[in-house]
Amino acid sequence: MRRTAQSTGAPEGYVLLALLIAAAATAGRNVVVAVGNTWIEPLVLWAMLVGNPSSGKSPALSAARRVLQCIEKLLRRQNEKALLTYKGDKLAHN
Repeated sequence: MRRTAQSTGAPEGYVLLALLIAAAATAGRNVVVAVGNTWIEPLVLWAMLVGNPSSGKSPALSAARRVLQCIEKLLRRQNEKALLTYKGDKLAHN
């Protein structure tokens, strides 16, 4: 986080919030937090970066977006491989 903030000129808080947003987005809506025995909440994060123009909001968000793009690329490759396996198995059973 610190290296990203230094290299982009964004405040550390902006980079941290962008990473938290990315983590919550990747976790998905099926992740829940048990606050007690009967109190369960879904992992939902409402967040926004507020600052003057050129204060580093976009660079902070771009850094987190790059992480998400890498994850998406990996998942896409895994999905394509699974789909090919499925199609091959389907053809073999017909």
